[in-house]
Amino acid sequence: MSDITIVHSTVGGNPNGIPLGTLMITASLEENGYTVDFRDYQTYEAEKKPLPSTFLDFIRSSTDLLGIGCMCGSIPYVLGAIQKLREEKPGKTVILGGPSATDTPLEIMEHFPVDIIVVGEGEETIVDLMHALEGEKEFSDVPGIIYRDNGEIKVNPRRERIKDLDSVPFPAYHKIDFRDYGFRAGLVTTRGCPYRCTFCSAHSVWGYYVTKRSIQRVVQEIEMVKDKAKSMGFVDDTLVLSRKRLFELCDYLRNEHIDLPWECHARINHMDEEMLKRMGSSYCTELLYGIESGSNRILERVKKGFTIEEARTVVEKTLKHIPTVYTSYIWGYPFETMEDFYDTIMAVYQDFRLPHVTPNLYLLCPYPRSQLAIEYFDKLQF
Repeated sequence: MSDITIVHSTVGGNPNGIPLGTLMITASLEENGYTVDFRDYQTYEAEKKPLPSTFLDFIRSSTDLLGIGCMCGSIPYVLGAIQKLREEKPGKTVILGGPSATDTPLEIMEHFPVDIIVVGEGEETIVDLMHALEGEKEFSDVPGIIYRDNGEIKVNPRRERIKDLDSVPFPAYHKIDFRDYGFRAGLVTTRGCPYRCTFCSAHSVWGYYVTKRSIQRVVQEIEMVKDKAKSMGFVDDTLVLSRKRLFELCDYLRNEHIDLPWECHARINHMDEEMLKRMGSSYCTELLYGIESGSNRILERVKKGFTIEEARTVVEKTLKHIPTVYTSYIWGYPFETMEDFYDTIMAVYQDFRLPHVTPNLYLLCPYPRSQLAIEYFDKLQF
């Protein structure tokens, strides 16, 4: 029997993305001598997966100590399953972590039978928490958790960000089969984003402070996965934030003939011809731009930091160096007019007319700690 079950709860797309966050938590536990039963809900063969009853089937046989990583898309069925699990197996200790748990920890603890919530980065916190669960230290001495103490909800101080990301162990790749993820590796080289887009809540986990792994450390991980994967995705919020660092990474990929096609999120107001040329020559085959509106009024209101005209220029320039471009747009802002919406539809249409550009249009999701949700809190319901 393992010491703890760690579950990645996202349903996933096709191909599914490697669950880096929970695999890093798993690696931290194993590095400290704990045995982990790792499970990824993406790989679970079942119909109607976004249902509490289906997720309950997936976690029912877990160890008595159960840790679940939650994104916003999975939190409804995760919490529903926990309610049913508590009725069936009241002796289990349930720990939640991840962005959604960090966004609304008190609301979750007040309404659902969760025992402990890990807030923010979890690699150090989960190890301290295991020591507390074993009676080796007091729960009150574990920064970064919210827990129950004789029926009372206790909130500990937030743990400081991990400044040396090289100290975080590599994801526990031995726990997964790359075939389940379309032979696509996912890598993270930085954590955090300095921008303040009003619809985003990444700052609830990271603040606005960006920490970086050394390129040498990133290279070590690429060497680990290059023979298991057929492509790579860098999942940083801001991989292109540092021009010098990006060039160092591109030079390594090109000089060492790491010919795995790769992709990343890019940012309109950071891209120039030289960056795009370097990325293209190092086997970058896809870029995703979060444009988020075709209306300059909306772009200014949500603090994107560029205009739709600048976005169009960058997208067209990108196609000279990168084979495929994805763009994303959001509609449904509470301050959006029909004229703004038509501007976005026109931007989507213009993208469709460009070869090798795929636009995506999404309905606004008001993340609880986003500035937009806070501003319109009186019009929203938990």
